Amino acid sequence: MRWLRMVVTEGLLPVGIMMGATITIFGEAWTRMHSLVIGGGNAVTPSDVNGTMWFYWWVTQAQSRGVEQTTPDVICAPTGQSLGSNFPQHVDALMASPLMSSLPTPMAFNLFVCLIPVLGGLSAFAASRWLKVGWGGAMMVALLFGFNSLSMHELANGKPPSALVFTLPCSWGHG
Repeated sequence: MRWLRMVVTEGLLPVGIMMGATITIFGEAWTRMHSLVIGGGNAVTPSDVNGTMWFYWWVTQAQSRGVEQTTPDVICAPTGQSLGSNFPQHVDALMASPLMSSLPTPMAFNLFVCLIPVLGGLSAFAASRWLKVGWGGAMMVALLFGFNSLSMHELANGKPPSALVFTLPCSWGHG
């Protein structure tokens, strides 16, 4: 029974709390996930959401067709930039690929965007627990790190790669 308690308190409960916070914070976008795109920006700040969604789609298509992704034979119009030069974004595009290949486009993208703060929070929770922080303190760190203002701003402006910071807490003590 000790293992069950550990799974619930250190795994399921933090995931549930982080998902609940995500649903609350994203609000209407969560309930209209099939038709509303998260990351449309506002009148002051331009959004990168169209380019990001297209790139996620392209990586998913390239992966399913066996196309070389680092030196592709296509370019990004209108500037002629090689898609392979956008390499850092390949990481998050590959992470989104299972969702992009199995769900409709706006829903897949939105679900991936909603999971980014959850991933960040869970990694901060795990790092905090590894540092022997109590459960309540670790959960507070998870919420603050997962939903930090920079990440939320980047997600609101269609830039999931800039918000994907879940690896930072994982690197604690490995430097």
